[in-house]
Amino acid sequence: MKFITTSGHGYLEITVNQLKVAMRKGFKPTGYSMFSKSRVLLEEDCDAPKYMETMIPVKFDRFAKWKSMKNVYQNNINKSKYMNTPDNIDTFEQMLDIYNQDNKIVGMIMTDWNDEQFSIIGKQKNGYIYRSETGTWLMPFNRITKIEKAKEIA
Repeated sequence: MKFITTSGHGYLEITVNQLKVAMRKGFKPTGYSMFSKSRVLLEEDCDAPKYMETMIPVKFDRFAKWKSMKNVYQNNINKSKYMNTPDNIDTFEQMLDIYNQDNKIVGMIMTDWNDEQFSIIGKQKNGYIYRSETGTWLMPFNRITKIEKAKEIA
């Protein structure tokens, strides 16, 4: 674990697996925390202390704990690489599955954060390629909320 300080906020960085364990123990993160396919940034004011209380069942001074951790300063965090963290483990695991490109095929329908649906026509390192009336586009992982089974493309 390390503590990341930005110009406006702070985050406790943990792994996706650490978050899964905490969620199975009852921890419910807010949407202010973010995750990517390998790491989670827990918001410092609410989620990070609750995470620590879930994982370390002893009363502690969170500010003293933050000071003892490796503190990394970043000007900003590239939020386009992250999705907001849901508060239940089933949704979290479904969202993590979006990053697993091995089981996605052309023709699957993805739903974005605006509840619009698009058909996958290809894959890239940071997202899926889809086609619309105005052209062919890349949908970054963090904008996808759900992927459904393949449907026939007209």
